Amino acid sequence: MLARSFGSREIAVIALLSSASIASSYAMYPLPNVKLMDVIVFVAAYCFGLPVGLSVAAVSRLVYGTINPYGFAGFPLLIILVAAEEVYAVFGWFLRRFSRLERIPGVRGSYGNYVMLAVAGGFSALIYDIITNAATGLLAYPNLGPVQAILIGLLTMNFPIPMGVLHQVSNILIFAALAPALITTVQRVSNWRWN
Repeated sequence: MLARSFGSREIAVIALLSSASIASSYAMYPLPNVKLMDVIVFVAAYCFGLPVGLSVAAVSRLVYGTINPYGFAGFPLLIILVAAEEVYAVFGWFLRRFSRLERIPGVRGSYGNYVMLAVAGGFSALIYDIITNAATGLLAYPNLGPVQAILIGLLTMNFPIPMGVLHQVSNILIFAALAPALITTVQRVSNWRWN
């Protein structure tokens, strides 16, 4: 993990964004694999840097994976879910460092921005789904060889119910539709100077 101490403003940001992430996940739980947690983690890293984004991802997933309407994730899977959720923070930090979204007022005004955010949402969801489903296969089928267990885990991502596709498509839409407004709002409210 990154060795860094947080100031009181960063701790407040982590607490507020984690709370929003967790609350939105509880509110949206009837829609499986459709959630705002991913975009909130992405925006946290985009606006405040990788350490804050990773922290929001960890707190959000630890709480939601432990106290979950679908049940407790269990120890090894919970750690994997936390690690996989941090993919969204990495994507947010990467886009902030290597894109020019922030140069456009309100992140709006260019279809390219929406496309870039949609691609980031869909691709990060795909990576998340591959990690979690491969690990689930390994955990669920310990008697099989690792390759077979991973393949079974990956196959169940979209069969018999296309949960992976639902997650990826919903993230494409959510990232394109909500990330610009969230980034703009967070930047206005925070009054921080960005690097």
